[in-house]
Amino acid sequence: MSAGFDLSARRSDTILGEGCTIADTAVFGHGVRLGNDVHIGPHATLHDNVVIGDGSFIGPSTSIGEPTMGFYRNRAAYVAKPTRIGAGAIVRAGTIINAGTTIGDHFQTGPHVAIRENTTIGAHVSIGNNSDIQYDVEIGDFCRFHSYVTVGSESKIGPYVWLHPFVILTNDRLFPTFEVCEGPLIAPFCVLGAGCTVLPGARLGVHVVAGSNCEISGEVPAFSFLKGAPAERIIDARRMVHKIKGVVYQPYPWIRSVDRDYPWTATPRDQRRVEDWVPDEWKSFL
Repeated sequence: MSAGFDLSARRSDTILGEGCTIADTAVFGHGVRLGNDVHIGPHATLHDNVVIGDGSFIGPSTSIGEPTMGFYRNRAAYVAKPTRIGAGAIVRAGTIINAGTTIGDHFQTGPHVAIRENTTIGAHVSIGNNSDIQYDVEIGDFCRFHSYVTVGSESKIGPYVWLHPFVILTNDRLFPTFEVCEGPLIAPFCVLGAGCTVLPGARLGVHVVAGSNCEISGEVPAFSFLKGAPAERIIDARRMVHKIKGVVYQPYPWIRSVDRDYPWTATPRDQRRVEDWVPDEWKSFL
């Protein structure tokens, strides 16, 4: 059988760590390596050159290291790029992760997520059900994507970004020619509300907050609050005040009110500064 679909229940070149559990109906390609305490669910497929970190859960009917278009064009010449998923991952049912994807520790998906090839995803990233991450995408640490998010190819997303349901990042300036592909750049700490569309080549500064259904394009200064289609800057998000049922809230910067598993949890809330957590490569977006 051709490379890419030469699969069996267990292979002599499979490397298993201690304490792994593998469903009888799971199948493996060549060169699969599992860390310690990895669980592989029913009907999961691990294709060639897949590496799974310690303590990960790969759910039922998933496909990890899915062959790319090169396999279908020339099966005899196809060689799968390594697919790496870090420790502590939870990959839920029906998720497909293409060959050549690299994912950090403590990653999780909802059901039926699709992640294309040559995508790099950091640590502590969560992607909700039925989301679509296209090829050549970069996603930073601690990002949170809700359900039905679409990220176009060549998009670059910094750490600590929130994308709410039905956010779409587009990339084709001359649709459908695909002659000028330019994915958006989303700087750290941005929050995009449900239904936002980010147009090709948009550059969002640090901690931009966009209300639902914004259509975002061009250069957006750091800490902007956006509204409308086309989106307009309404105010500096740090100055926003909301009164809900008699209670006054000043929600931004959101780093001061959100703990969860973020690395600043031990820092007192009134001492947390967005600027202290922006990586050097994104400083120009402040």
